[in-house]
Amino acid sequence: MKKKELFVCNTLNQLFTASIIRIKMLKDSAVDIIISDIVPNYDKIAARMCEYKYFENIYTVEIKSKNEHLINSKGFEKLKMLISSSTYSLNSSIDVNCYKRIWFYNPNLLMYSILKECRHIDEVEFNHFEEGLGSYVDMIKDPGYAVKFKKLCPKFELVMPKVKKQYLFKPEYKCYDENYELVEIPVAEKSDKDIIEFLNAIFDYENNINDEKKYLIFEDCFSADNIKVNDLEAYREIVSNLGKDNFYVKRHPRNTTNRFNKLGVHELPGGRVPWELIYLNENVGEIFFTVLSSCVFTPKMQFGDKTKTVLLCNCLENLQGWENYISGVEYLANKINEKEEVFYIPKDMEELREILQKVKKEEI
Repeated sequence: MKKKELFVCNTLNQLFTASIIRIKMLKDSAVDIIISDIVPNYDKIAARMCEYKYFENIYTVEIKSKNEHLINSKGFEKLKMLISSSTYSLNSSIDVNCYKRIWFYNPNLLMYSILKECRHIDEVEFNHFEEGLGSYVDMIKDPGYAVKFKKLCPKFELVMPKVKKQYLFKPEYKCYDENYELVEIPVAEKSDKDIIEFLNAIFDYENNINDEKKYLIFEDCFSADNIKVNDLEAYREIVSNLGKDNFYVKRHPRNTTNRFNKLGVHELPGGRVPWELIYLNENVGEIFFTVLSSCVFTPKMQFGDKTKTVLLCNCLENLQGWENYISGVEYLANKINEKEEVFYIPKDMEELREILQKVKKEEI
């Protein structure tokens, strides 16, 4: 009998990675998947997945409104009420007790509800799988966050020590120790036609970038998460130097509007699908710009991308509390630069202007 496995996905990137693991590493397993409404167009994606054989059962759950309480650490009293409430339960059609292995990334309310229903937790193997930069650098800005969550979700005290393996595309780049066995995920390549066909279908992606641009901006999560930073000021400097007609912006999936319209920068076509899928299908951009987006790292780690990239994390104000994360990002960028210099990290706006002059002269 095939071993039954379950993936739990809350982001487009997680869906992308889960699909690759399923097709490349779990060929002899029966695999189900849960997709939460945190994923944009989650219901349509699930419906398209049903047309393929890779996942036996595809479940959708609505958890976004409740899970938003986790974003703000001040909301833990409300969170406690939600957890104790009978309204917080999995869909009755999902039997979590039939799985020998559960793959997840987010320790959020969806995962908590799975644990709450799990009667034989000691018999289940739990695996972390990659989710962008958070799998390689320490993203916890509030050390008390995890402590509070564990107090509210006591079963996490049982499950977290059971996580023995973490699956990453580049295990050698992980820069902090969680005592997991690190396992390498095979990369998807442009020659993997079956994988690309499946991913294009479920994300409803068509090759539709006819007007190629030299530069590509990757928006971060700040606006979507109501974090006040002056990123548009830095981008205004960049766009005015290099010309707005030379840019696309890859909007953050959770941001519902293109803030860059005021700079005259158009959105990248197909922007509501994983960037990694666009990369597999298209040739986009000679130089990337971002503050801290995972999108500029994943092609380099998954596909060996060598596109020059400028990180703006030291050029912004109001990033207090992000120091550990920024240090991790810089460590990872420098680690990748050991093979070939692809990342440029200006220490302030003045150094950014110097880099922009080199870009204009095609010295970068």
